[in-house]
Amino acid sequence: MKVFYVLSDACSISGGAERAAIMVLRRLRDHYDFECEMLSSHPLPFEQMRDGIRLRGFRDIEELKTITRMERPDIIVGSLEDAVPAFKVACHFGIPRILTIHSYEYSPPTAEEVSQWSLSGRHRSLPQTAIDFVLDGAGHIFVCSQYMQQFLCDRTGRRSEVLLNDWDEADVLIDACDRGEGACITAICGHRYKGVEIFLELARRFPDERFLLVGEPGGDIALRSLDDAVRIPNLEMPGRQRPREFLARSKLVLMPSQWPEPFGRIAVEALVNGTPVLASRTGGLCEIVGDGPMGVDDFSNIDEWTRCLQAQVEGHRIAAADLDDAQDRARAFLSAEPVHRLADVIQSLTDASSPGWKSTQVAFNGGLDDSASHALVNAAWSQELTARGYQVGATGGDGFGLPDQILMHDYSSDFNDFQSTETGHNIAIRTSDFGPYPESWVDKLDAEFDQLWVYTEWIAEQALASGIDPDLVKVVPLGVDQRVFCPDGPGSALVPHDRFTFLFVGGAVLRKGIDILIKAYRSAFSSSDDVTLVIKGDSSNACYKDLSDVENALTSGDGNGAPEVLHIDAHLDVTELAAIYRSCDVGVFPYRAEGFVLPIAEAMACGTPSVVPEFGPCLDFCSASTSFFVPARRVKLPFQRNLNLALGFSVDLAAVDFCEVRVDALAQVLRSIYDAGRAGLTGRQEAGINVVRERLTWASSVDHVEECLREMRGTVPRRILARRAAAAKEHRRAAAVYDMAIELALDRVKDRHLQRQPE
Repeated sequence: MKVFYVLSDACSISGGAERAAIMVLRRLRDHYDFECEMLSSHPLPFEQMRDGIRLRGFRDIEELKTITRMERPDIIVGSLEDAVPAFKVACHFGIPRILTIHSYEYSPPTAEEVSQWSLSGRHRSLPQTAIDFVLDGAGHIFVCSQYMQQFLCDRTGRRSEVLLNDWDEADVLIDACDRGEGACITAICGHRYKGVEIFLELARRFPDERFLLVGEPGGDIALRSLDDAVRIPNLEMPGRQRPREFLARSKLVLMPSQWPEPFGRIAVEALVNGTPVLASRTGGLCEIVGDGPMGVDDFSNIDEWTRCLQAQVEGHRIAAADLDDAQDRARAFLSAEPVHRLADVIQSLTDASSPGWKSTQVAFNGGLDDSASHALVNAAWSQELTARGYQVGATGGDGFGLPDQILMHDYSSDFNDFQSTETGHNIAIRTSDFGPYPESWVDKLDAEFDQLWVYTEWIAEQALASGIDPDLVKVVPLGVDQRVFCPDGPGSALVPHDRFTFLFVGGAVLRKGIDILIKAYRSAFSSSDDVTLVIKGDSSNACYKDLSDVENALTSGDGNGAPEVLHIDAHLDVTELAAIYRSCDVGVFPYRAEGFVLPIAEAMACGTPSVVPEFGPCLDFCSASTSFFVPARRVKLPFQRNLNLALGFSVDLAAVDFCEVRVDALAQVLRSIYDAGRAGLTGRQEAGINVVRERLTWASSVDHVEECLREMRGTVPRRILARRAAAAKEHRRAAAVYDMAIELALDRVKDRHLQRQPE
């Protein structure tokens, strides 16, 4: 049985939650032979052994996911804020999870309570969505005290079970030979909510008593408190110590907490050794000090603390019988052995679970089930990837919160609005049809993406000309479903079968050259020719919503004696579309700007050759043996303009690079094809079908996809590497500031000590 215990701030093992966690893992190992590991978020790589338990830092959820996939724990126990990433990873792999509550992360204080409890002004509660996710996802919830059990229930309505702390007696109990003079009044309360201001004021008011403030300056003891503490001559700060070390020097332990302590571990450790305690009667401390003289009711009142401490110093506050009763209560905590109950719950949850150590998980951003061209491509890739053993879904779908790769293939949304997920490589699949990519896209690709997939060498050229890192740019051709788009099959009733038919498929807009096509067609033919031009558009498509330049082009010239044009403006399913390809003789695609032109490949697969510009993306798969080339003039020039797109957003273009087919040149090619008749198409029909079979199937497309995915395997996403570097830099900077402040404070302590030395 392998147990991951994930909790915040464990790299220091200073607080009660961290010490309780390391102890329970030791018990699970020793009593049940469980393999246990503790993990904690940390901005720098971190690994060491603590009391025989491996402790590792994870820099982000990506690293935690990687560790989990490698180690394959049977159960994950989460605590404090780190339960959120822990549970996300556990949910991803289907690992059962236990929540252990040692504080208020999942039943956060109100704004009024934050003030009452003297919490830092920087205190921020977890988002409610994160709280609900953790509480809903826990297979079992343990809390550290009856108080926390009731608080959680009152605040959230959640049921929980009290799991008492576990202790190492060797770390806590003081041998008679180790017990010192017991002269100090001790606290480990270096923050306002722990009552440090009250403790320091008591040290000032009792100058003849020796006070001990335990903890690491800058961590356990806030720098602001440290600055105040060094001015108090009767206060000693020994740094971090084991409980038995500072308790051996203590005659009294103060716990002037201003918040309701979830438990109060140090109070138990003091009392079990016979050291009296004065503690705020609030929160979980009530279960330890009871209703006797060790509790302070008016715990925000410094005068009340002064009165209670004065009585204790004079020897008439805590009687021997009171201490005996408190010591008995403390011993009950030490003898509880909660590890057995925890082991039972672990066994029960793991018996009912079957984690899935998923293969590479690919999430599509851009849809899988609508009629948009990019969604159809996504669906085709998804089907092929699934057949090859990948876990495939859509971003935001169930189980796809932490994908390994995110394929951002969506022309219906503004590229600049894309939001990265917490894990996984970001892959942009995006063309810039009119030439170089917009500068904002280049910046976003550099900051957030690991690869840019383009359909053709032409678009790759545009990407490189835009300054995009060449290592990011990968050519991934699209494909054709040959089960649907093939020469064998029914024709379409929409297309006249007794006439020579030219076909245009796609958005009937100027970018695709619909105006050039209609002008050239009308120039080449008249109503006396036995010819039809079929224009298959779809102005309901999201990318071409209410956009069609067909009617404008048809009405711009003289309609008298014009050849026949059949305009089909509707969404057709793929079988209907394939039937139209088979029913037509020649495709015509005089585009100005394109990224691939999938209809050309689909037409080729159906045995329908096409007229195409001798320029741009189609050259990746069109040749003189498969297609009819028409000359095109390259248009490349600066173009500082904001271009409004059909979907309601815009891009800033700095330059354009596209082509223009001359109307007369296209008209000449169309006429020559018509005059040659269907007999002149045979060679190109067969060659085109072979090219599709060999190079343009979805299987061959996904071969390229897999090659790209393999390149990223075992690497860390670029944006996450950058984030780690920034976090490490900030951590080192903050640590240097802390170290400097601590060094100055400790120097003042040393100077003060030297000044007090007798001459």
